[in-house]
Amino acid sequence: MKINANAEFDAPREAVFARFAEPERMRALIEDAGGRVDAVIAAEGAPPSPAMAGTAWQGGIAWRGAARAFTVTLAEAQPSRLLRYQIESPQMKASLDFDFVERAGGVTMVSAQLRPRPEGVLGRMAVQALRLMHDKAKARLMRAMALLGRVR
Repeated sequence: MKINANAEFDAPREAVFARFAEPERMRALIEDAGGRVDAVIAAEGAPPSPAMAGTAWQGGIAWRGAARAFTVTLAEAQPSRLLRYQIESPQMKASLDFDFVERAGGVTMVSAQLRPRPEGVLGRMAVQALRLMHDKAKARLMRAMALLGRVR
């Protein structure tokens, strides 16, 4: 299963990428989705901002009446081109890619692709719920991009 979304930002690619790579924006995104962040672990030897490959956000979210732990890790960062996150929990693993393309007039197109992979029965239930609510999941992904890319 894949969920795809696109968003345009009226700014150069480097500026949009820099916004998406701020660790505090990922924290805000997780909290906006109803989760909590217990720790942000900077990549070894890296400053806390911008996020570098290896930066991780550990936290949890309530789902089906129980607290579910997760870790979001920035697995790959190609400056001004790609951010690839890996999301892991006992119920699901997922990858989330943001591709950055500069268009004419200084506009940047960001394409996002979320690929969830279930782990066990609860994970399969979660993926099935995403399939049934595909449009809502896509809308949430678009909201996530708006939160990550907005100008402060």
